[in-house]
Formats: sequence, structure tokens, C-alpha cells
Amino acid sequence: MQGWEPSTVVSDELVDPTPVAALAALFDDGVPAPGPGSELPPLWHWAALARWPVSSVLGGDGHPVRGSFLPPVGLPRRMFAGGEVVFHGPLRVGETVRRQSTVESVTEKSGRSGRLVWPYATRVEGYPGLVVHGPLMTLALAETLRLEGRPERVTRIAHRNNRPLFCGQRARLLGRRTADGFALDLTGPEGATTGPHTTLTATAR
Repeated sequence: MQGWEPSTVVSDELVDPTPVAALAALFDDGVPAPGPGSELPPLWHWAALARWPVSSVLGGDGHPVRGSFLPPVGLPRRMFAGGEVVFHGPLRVGETVRRQSTVESVTEKSGRSGRLVWPYATRVEGYPGLVVHGPLMTLALAETLRLEGRPERVTRIAHRNNRPLFCGQRARLLGRRTADGFALDLTGPEGATTGPHTTLTATAR
């Protein structure tokens, strides 16, 4: 990463109703799609505030070429391993918000399968099949909170993707109440014997 320096990118963004409606249609869980003025459900900003880079800056994996905002790490696999989101207040569909993105640090780690579109997943990344989108598994867990109709407001979410799930595999979503919120697990076809594929803990008040 010689010569690369972290930078901050600031932009004003519309909480776009169109991808919000598309995500609601994907879930198809009987809950009305959030419309203009409605509060955005937890983590739905991933869809509502998606970035659309021009084709000339994309790499072979469909992501922007590394070396500008992201560091020039020459590894074939990208994994949405996890993170933490703090909700300081509600985002509403149709409003304009300011986005500030910063890479604070870069640490090399090793995952279970080594150092961290179909042919790309199988021929380049070496997976046995098409990988289910990691953020989608996390969003599915967060959506269970909305389906429960809980009156509490989610103020913090910590999430972790432990290993990939492949298209065509069955998954099960499990949840339990904790002292300050909720703990949710997504397990694959092996069940709970091998541990969850994705975990999410939510603090609510």
C-alpha cells in the first residue's frame, strides 16, 4: 500500500424512494414499503444510499478499482465481514442527507478460507457456487425486528458474517431478547451445529 493515503469523501445524497421500494418488493413480507416521509428501517440506508460508480472505474469483480478511496490490496476475495452502525436519529425517505465516508485504518487479517457474478465466484474466488450477498443476509436479520412490530427504537447494530452462504441453500433466522435489545442468528443448511453464518445484535430503547 505504498503511496496510498486514506481520504474522506463528502457528498449530499437523496434517500431515494425507488431502491427502498425495490428492497421492500424483494422481501415481500406483507409490510408496506416505506414511502416519502416514512422513517427508513434499520440498515435500509445500504440500499437507499447506494453508490453507482461509472463503468470506467470498475474492476473485474464489479467493484471500484482499489487504490483510490479503498487501499490497493491485491487479493481476489472481498467479504462483507461485519461492522457496527449507530443510529443517532431517523432517516426519512425522500429527504437529503450528508454522507461522509472515511477509511480510518487498514489491518491485514486471515479468514477461514485464507487471506482476506457466477464465473468470478467460482473461477477467481474459488467458491463452489454463487455467494449470497452478505449485506442481504444482515438486512434479512434486521428485517425480523420490523416484522415483530416492536415499539422500541433501534439505536445500535453490530453485525458479523462468519462464512458464506451459497445460492440454493436453505437458511433459518433465529432471534432472542437480550437485556438491552435483541440477538439474531442466520444459520445455513447445517443448522446450529456449525454455528451461524451471520449474527446481529441490536440495542433498542
